[in-house]
Amino acid sequence: MTQATGGSVRVPLEGVREEALALMAAAAQRGVLLRALGGAAVAIRCPSSAQPPLARVYKDVDVVGTDRQNREIQGFMRSMGYRGDDQFNALQGSERLLFWDDTHGRQLDVFLDKIKMCHELRLRDRLTVDDITLAPVDLLLTKLQVVQTNERDLKDSAALILDCEIDADRLAKMLGSDWGWWRTATEVLAKVDAYVAAQTDFARRDEGRANIARLRQSIDAQPKSIGWKARARIGDRIRWYELPEEDYQ
Repeated sequence: MTQATGGSVRVPLEGVREEALALMAAAAQRGVLLRALGGAAVAIRCPSSAQPPLARVYKDVDVVGTDRQNREIQGFMRSMGYRGDDQFNALQGSERLLFWDDTHGRQLDVFLDKIKMCHELRLRDRLTVDDITLAPVDLLLTKLQVVQTNERDLKDSAALILDCEIDADRLAKMLGSDWGWWRTATEVLAKVDAYVAAQTDFARRDEGRANIARLRQSIDAQPKSIGWKARARIGDRIRWYELPEEDYQ
C-alpha cells in the first residue's frame, strides 16, 4: 500500500483486516487517534476468528476516534481514498461520521467519543489503552450491548473471550452500575455460551465455556449500585434499552 502523493489517489485495500491495519498505521503516523472495532478488530486480535466455527465474512471497517479531532479525521479519511457522506456528516458529525469506499462498495463508520447502540459505551478515555484496536474488554462490550444479537455477534464475542485477556474488573464494574446494561449483557453472554456449547466438534468448546463462566462469576460478585438496585425492582416492565438505527459488522 502506498500513500496518495503527487495527485494520485489511494485505493482502499480489498481485505477488510488488511485495510483496517493500513488505516491504523497511517493514522498513527499522522497523529490522528483512531482505533479499529467491530469485526475487523476481532480479525486482527483473534486467531480463532480465522477458523471454523468462528470464522465469518467481514463486510467493512469501523473505527472510533475523538470529536476534538473531527476535522483531522475527515481530512485523513479523504486522503486515504474515502468519500465523505456530506449530508450525514453535517447532521450527525458530532457523534459519528460516515465515509464510502467506492472501489469496493463498502461503508466506513467513525464513531466519536462513544458508541451508542442499545446502551452507551463512552470511549474517549479508552482509546490509548491498546494499540490498533480498542482493548478487548471494550470490543466485547460493544457486542454485549446489542439486544438483538446475530450469529456474527456470537462468533465475535466467542473469539474475544477465547483469545484475549478480558478485563473482568472493568466489565463487572460497568454492569454493576447500570441495571439495563447488566440485563442486556448477561443475556447476550448466555447466548454466547449456548452458541459455543452447540459447537460439538469445536476443540476449544470447553475452554470457551469456562472463560464465559469466569466472566459471569466476576459480574455476579460485583457489588451493585443503589441506582442498579432501584432499576432492578422495576425489571422488564419498562424497556431497559434503546433501539439502535443499525448495527456494525
